Amino acid sequence: MSNNLIPIHLPSLRKRKDDIPLLVNTFINRLEILTGKPIRELTRDALNRFMNYRWPGNVREMKSALEYAFTVADRDTIDIDHLPPQLLVHPLHTPPVVESVVFSTGSNERQQLIDALHAAGGNQSQAAPMVGINRVTVWNRMRKYGINLKREIKR
Repeated sequence: MSNNLIPIHLPSLRKRKDDIPLLVNTFINRLEILTGKPIRELTRDALNRFMNYRWPGNVREMKSALEYAFTVADRDTIDIDHLPPQLLVHPLHTPPVVESVVFSTGSNERQQLIDALHAAGGNQSQAAPMVGINRVTVWNRMRKYGINLKREIKR
């Protein structure tokens, strides 16, 4: 291992709003090449949602949102109806907490995660803010508690 690494500290994406259109274009170009879909842009409304969203997951969340939109889009432009649900609700804030799900450490943690996953229709990225954690932590806790997504969502 080398100690010749230079740490680079970047402010969060919500503090670098001017970078959003450039990042969107970069990801769209990559996804167009990867998927072969002739999608080249976002509508003004869709771009406004990207610009006004807080991006708690930073650039990774943005990339994931564009991958979702690419999958859903059925024409050459990504419109607001192609965006993931978290961008459609309260664009300036993280998605609201589902009332029945309140995060706390302790014995209810497993059930709270199951409730959030159920409320989010199995979408781990949407369930994460409901319990106040990130998507990777959702995945780790699913493993920790032996939560089978297919089995739990069917209840």
